[in-house]
Amino acid sequence: MKFKNTKTNNIIIAEQEFIDSLQDSFDWVVVEETISQVQSFEETKDSKINELHKAHNKFLEDYKSSYSQPEIESFNDKKKESLAWKIDSNANTPVCYAIAAGRGEDREEFLQSVYDAVMYLTYQEGVMIKARDEIKSCTTEDELNAVEIPKFPAS
Repeated sequence: MKFKNTKTNNIIIAEQEFIDSLQDSFDWVVVEETISQVQSFEETKDSKINELHKAHNKFLEDYKSSYSQPEIESFNDKKKESLAWKIDSNANTPVCYAIAAGRGEDREEFLQSVYDAVMYLTYQEGVMIKARDEIKSCTTEDELNAVEIPKFPAS
């Protein structure tokens, strides 16, 4: 904040705590709060982004809650194999092959279900990224207030 000394007309930029610590603190008055107002808008944007990330993370936590830890640990392998299979149906997919065999399922049906899950989660990520970019691009409070945090899962 910007403070002015009513006796000397000196002007300084300082925090209220600093002014309160001065012997002549009663002589200092606030003359401008523009610095904190700019920070406040940026803090509001950051807060909205944090709210968005929290909503998206909650969705992911809820999604993963129906899976065991070993299944979660195999997500990346299954993702890579399903994407490779989508490009080339003859791609080597040992993890998905073993899981499908253990479940008594057709390998290609299992790979398709994994691919569908990957696309579903990727879509949700895209929705989150779009909202985050909208928030980041805001230059006014009105623009920021107009950006809604999406409900996850988004459709």
